[in-house]
Amino acid sequence: MKYTIKEISDLLGVTTHKLRYYEKIGIIQPEVNEQTGYRYFSVIDTRRFNLARLYRGMGFSVEECLSLLGNMKSIDIIEAIDNRRNELKKEVLFKMLCVDDMEHYTSFLKSIPELIDSVSIVELERHIRLEFSDNEKIVRDKKTLRLRDELLEYTPLIRWVSRIPKETLEKRSGDLHYHYGINMRFKNAVELGLNVDNYQEVEAGKYLITVFKKNNNPNFGWETLTLIQDYLKKHNITEFGDGFSSCIHSTAMDEVYSNYHYLIVKIN
Repeated sequence: MKYTIKEISDLLGVTTHKLRYYEKIGIIQPEVNEQTGYRYFSVIDTRRFNLARLYRGMGFSVEECLSLLGNMKSIDIIEAIDNRRNELKKEVLFKMLCVDDMEHYTSFLKSIPELIDSVSIVELERHIRLEFSDNEKIVRDKKTLRLRDELLEYTPLIRWVSRIPKETLEKRSGDLHYHYGINMRFKNAVELGLNVDNYQEVEAGKYLITVFKKNNNPNFGWETLTLIQDYLKKHNITEFGDGFSSCIHSTAMDEVYSNYHYLIVKIN
């Protein structure tokens, strides 16, 4: 059976443009009538195209499909598919973790009205953390920056979080020190196969939490810590840890940017 390019296009449900591309790279090879210049495709071409479409559906590139349909032994094809299956499993795991994290994030956004300018106590889970700045000045350690770039590949499972040392929380004026970094839920890091020993740990447990709003002010100010500091003093809480803060929502109106940040402090 011989098909014109229009006939095989209709049969396979594909554009003539794609057929010409697959011909160009060598996946299919129609006969060409030298007198008329017409291409005529065979049943073999239909089978090879559909196999290429199958491999593309598995996530192989067109170039990889060409290799799979070349002079490759079946054992090598099996190995290639096994490798791709393992990659796909990792992709599925990542997507499922993202679904869970998105639910976690939207739940947090819903709580903004009740948390803004007030202090509550919450139970938070364990996190890993990587720091790479002193205030806004970045470190130049190559290993740290390599780990940072690796963590960024897992967006949106990571959060950009500033750590405010306990020593800073104990003051009311002077230099306000903080350290910029990335946090990730510990359980996500383990599921993704990260070496958690490469990172610092943010403990699970009870935390004070508040949400504050900042307008067109890029830097931390002492006013952002006052509410938590007053709460600690009022309730005579002397045993507490570092604070952690991150931007969780931003709006823009009449050229005024309003960022909403949470601030949490570990208490014993």
